[in-house]
Amino acid sequence: MLELTYMGITSSGVIWEEKKKRLKAMKLKDMTVLEHAYQKYLMELSAGKAKPVVMLENKLEVDFEKMEMLKPRQCQIRRSFSDGIWVQMRTSPHSRQFHAKINRLQFDNQLREAVFPTILAPIPPPKSVAADSVPKPFMEVSLMTRIHEHSDLIQVKYFKVLVQEMNLQVDQGILNELLGLFASDASRQREQEVVAFTADVEATKRGLKQQAGVSMKAKSVTFYDYFHVSPIKIHLSFSLQGMGSSDSAQSMIFGVFLQSVGVVLTDVQDVLFKLGYFERNHSFYNNSQLTSELIRHYSGQVSQGGREGKIEGGRDKGTGREEGKR
Repeated sequence: MLELTYMGITSSGVIWEEKKKRLKAMKLKDMTVLEHAYQKYLMELSAGKAKPVVMLENKLEVDFEKMEMLKPRQCQIRRSFSDGIWVQMRTSPHSRQFHAKINRLQFDNQLREAVFPTILAPIPPPKSVAADSVPKPFMEVSLMTRIHEHSDLIQVKYFKVLVQEMNLQVDQGILNELLGLFASDASRQREQEVVAFTADVEATKRGLKQQAGVSMKAKSVTFYDYFHVSPIKIHLSFSLQGMGSSDSAQSMIFGVFLQSVGVVLTDVQDVLFKLGYFERNHSFYNNSQLTSELIRHYSGQVSQGGREGKIEGGRDKGTGREEGKR
């Protein structure tokens, strides 16, 4: 058995919160000052020399014994953290709400001769930006649907996905192994053919009304008041090196496919893909239509960006040429 990747989902780390009407995360620069002072307070407390009220930078004055901020405003503070995965669901007679967060996600390459030890990881914002902002999860999903008492129509009042900037590093070795992992073998394909044939035979036994009802259910549409997927920024690095069976059937088929669409694989480093947001308002879609819209939106941007130079950065390792305009 060959271990390919390792996925890690971790908590957010220490977060300092202040309570106004509700608990809210403080700015990163204030959290850094507070955490440093709190660790010093704990050391002094163990030695019996602690002073609970401390004057800090950024005009902060806190009482660690009462967990209270005294200046520049008086409020309760709390030291906590966010779980790696956080999920909240609420229901009422007329609505359902779903809210989920993934704070830190990372995929590591477990192959012995991997070029890139890390496959996927979020990129922290610049220090100048992070200092005056609150920590954000890597991915956040919010959904609110309305339940109609006298109708089967699904109405999505609000759906929003936020994804932070990420780093994607792939070499030929891990790519070949993943293609081999998800390639369907002949025995499994024959089993699927038998299941599909049995389903077709059962479909011939249905009546017209039953068949029509199944077709209408499959084509049921959803009304979206607001559907939004945030802009996506991916820093892509790719290497033709790495351990893997580069002469495997899956690898050869993948190479022929890329050449057929005019893509030539080469070593690239830190090529930035900037994909614009996807948004729809007050529209009817079924699942297949919405999926097609999403695929068309992002694939079109990738191909158009390659032609117009909207894909930035990168250096060709083989020639040493900058690839800023592609």
